[in-house]
Amino acid sequence: MAFGVFDLIHDGHKHFLSNAKKLGGKLVVVVAKDKTVLELKKSFPHNTLVQRIKNLRALKIADEVVCGDNEIGSWKIIPRKRPKIIALGYDQETLREELKKFIRQENLNIQCISITPHSNEKLHSSLLRSKL
Repeated sequence: MAFGVFDLIHDGHKHFLSNAKKLGGKLVVVVAKDKTVLELKKSFPHNTLVQRIKNLRALKIADEVVCGDNEIGSWKIIPRKRPKIIALGYDQETLREELKKFIRQENLNIQCISITPHSNEKLHSSLLRSKL
């Protein structure tokens, strides 16, 4: 399982998802809802949730692409999908700590694995958005 906004898909996203896929037999990608992105990043994504999901499905890396929960930190998707591994980006430190806490509290047997960045340069959708 992998979590993210996945706005303005770039090579860093492709690298992350491809490496997440290699960790297990099936990759479920959970896409943050627009209101969640607004709460976390203080701005709406360039693409709507529907478009971001469509763009991810077009990559044909993930086996399943689903919407995130309505409430930040509720993690209802985790018990429903029952992943063995959650892949995290190199820049998802806060998410990593919150997930580890949730996994301990719920006594789940899930491993969190960080994926290294695509290159020495950090690729972010926010950098691409600033060039629009």
